[in-house]
This record gives sequence, structure tokens and C-alpha cells, in this order.
Amino acid sequence: MSRVVLLTVSSCVVATLGFDWRHVVSAVTRYRPDRIFLVTASVNEPRVRSAVEEIRRFVESALPGAGVEVVDVDLSSPYDALARVVGFLRGVVEGLRPSVLVFDLSGGPRLLVLLVFTGVLFLRCVVGDLPELRFFVWCEVTGQYHEFGCEFVDFLNVVRFLTCERVEVLRVLLERGSCTLSTLSDVLGRDASTVARQVRFLAELGLVEYCGSRPRVVRLSELGWVLARLLCT
Repeated sequence: MSRVVLLTVSSCVVATLGFDWRHVVSAVTRYRPDRIFLVTASVNEPRVRSAVEEIRRFVESALPGAGVEVVDVDLSSPYDALARVVGFLRGVVEGLRPSVLVFDLSGGPRLLVLLVFTGVLFLRCVVGDLPELRFFVWCEVTGQYHEFGCEFVDFLNVVRFLTCERVEVLRVLLERGSCTLSTLSDVLGRDASTVARQVRFLAELGLVEYCGSRPRVVRLSELGWVLARLLCT
């Protein structure tokens, strides 16, 4: 009876690639991954081939033993391309089981970047046990790399659970910074037990956190702060 052997790596970088390779070098230098996946829509274009070779040379000298793989995506049919991207990402998550999965979305065609990000959103909704997700993006306006976590993905999953009453809790915490459960109850004009249940549910969603026990103080999490600003201002 054959046995499937699953590999486990500490981190992977998935980078969308066009002609410029320097952003990939920056991501690899920062995260020092075990595997690098270069997602491109034009693998046979000479400038893309040149970029791939530059990245391979850098990885061979800076991270001996790290693997580099090219993933070619045909953009002529966006829905087929999305299926290809999702299948590839699922293979990385389930086959390699990285503890950290970094997406460098700084290069390549805009449609390719959109498809990769959409693929991440899809997996976040349907796969229960995903690794830690990080996003790494070069911004031409600021001239800097920006890094953020899965809060930019997670808020799409939790919005559907936000009733008007729960949004009101977020609004009060956004305005006040933090407050006790009894203060929340007074400001909202609701029964203390009802407010406590709402806060507990918001904490399970990762939108609020407790920062005191006597009396119990509640404040917005980073994700909660993002959502509260979007919904209440």
C-alpha cells in the first residue's frame, strides 16, 4: 500500500513576477524562505526569463538549498486562470504545510496580482487550517515596501456576522478607545448581560480584546479598528 509523504517547510514566498526581479530579492532577504514560487503570465518572454535567472542566482548564493519554482498562468481566460491559481495555492498549503506563507504582490500584470489575491480570499473562506499569511507590497507613491497580515483578508469573512447591535459596540469602542462592560452597557442603553454576550461574540471573531479583569476593560483589536473605521466613519 503506497503512502503519501507530506513535506513541511517553515516558510514559502509566493511572488507575482513581471520584468523586475528586485522586489522578489527584497522579500526573500526579509523572510529567508525554504521555497520560492514565481507566478508569472509570460514565462517565455525574454525579460521574464532574465528576471527568473537573476532570482535563481541570488537564491543559490544567499539561501543554498532553497527551492525556486516558476508557475505560469495563462490570463486569456480569467476564470480558468483563477482555477489554476487556487489549485496551485492549495497544493502549496496542503502539500508543503508551511508555517508562514508570504505573498509578494509587487510585480507582474495587475490581473495576475488580482487573481492571486482573490485566490487567497477563496482559500481563507474554504480551508480551515491555513498557515500564517503575510503580504509584502511595493508602493510607488511612498517608495517603500509595506507589510501587513491577514487582517486585510479576515474582515471580509467577519462582516456577515455583524448585526446593527454589534456594529454599535464597535462604534462606541472606536470613539472611546476602551471602556468597561458596565460603561458599554450604559452608553448603549442595553442590559449588561446582553452587552456581555455581544462583546464575547466579537472577541471570538477577533474584533475586540479584553485588557483588564477588575473591572473588565474592552478595546478594539487591530482588525476591529479597521472594520470600525470602515463601518462607522
